[in-house]
Amino acid sequence: MTLVEEGLAAMRGCWRLMWRDPLADEDFNLTIEGFWRSFAMVLPLLVLVYPLFLSDHQFGVE
Repeated sequence: MTLVEEGLAAMRGCWRLMWRDPLADEDFNLTIEGFWRSFAMVLPLLVLVYPLFLSDHQFGVE
């Protein structure tokens, strides 16, 4: 499973958790490799979201 496929499966699992599906954990990679691969998804997202955070918070500049 590629990193993108794993990310999409995890998002599907999160959706299923919100709907209280008892089998939602099947969409998550619960191995040690899956744990470390989750950080590979977080770092690019932080790079993309940080400019949005800065644009939303002007820090007193008007």
